[in-house]
Amino acid sequence: VREAGGVTEGGGRKGEGALCSASVGGGAVRAVCSGRKGLTELHISPDVLSPEDAEAVQDMVLSAVNEALRQADDAMTKTMDGIGGGLNLGAFGL
Repeated sequence: VREAGGVTEGGGRKGEGALCSASVGGGAVRAVCSGRKGLTELHISPDVLSPEDAEAVQDMVLSAVNEALRQADDAMTKTMDGIGGGLNLGAFGL
């Protein structure tokens, strides 16, 4: 149940300031994670907060958080690849 997500740059060290967001359920649940993989924001639309929908909301929260964390991981990897400047660190056993 993945939908649109994004990466924006904020303060802090390069990569760590990236905020990654993911929405699921037509925007019913949105999670925002920092580049340090911390959940910084979680929005749940009041429209989906009924007792009979609890399991679906739990699934949407997990999906949104996991997607935002994946985007944070990708952003950090991209930043680290840029810092390495294409160096072949394998020659150093890294």
